[in-house]
Amino acid sequence: MLGDEFDSYTAGASWEDAKLGVGHLSKWTRLAVVTNHDWLRRAVGMFGWMVPGEVKTFPLDEEANAISWAAG
Repeated sequence: MLGDEFDSYTAGASWEDAKLGVGHLSKWTRLAVVTNHDWLRRAVGMFGWMVPGEVKTFPLDEEANAISWAAG
């Protein structure tokens, strides 16, 4: 979940996320991004095709729905 305290990614955080994703690339079927940041929702919309499986964004107040959808 990326709440109000989230400003941006650092290079180190991006690298760690990339290592996690690449290491388990074939196991991802759904990815839920929970955020109220419009710029992040737009970025997911533009680059979501790069992630295997489905990618969907949810507002912060729908975190439970996001978890349910991703687990489904």
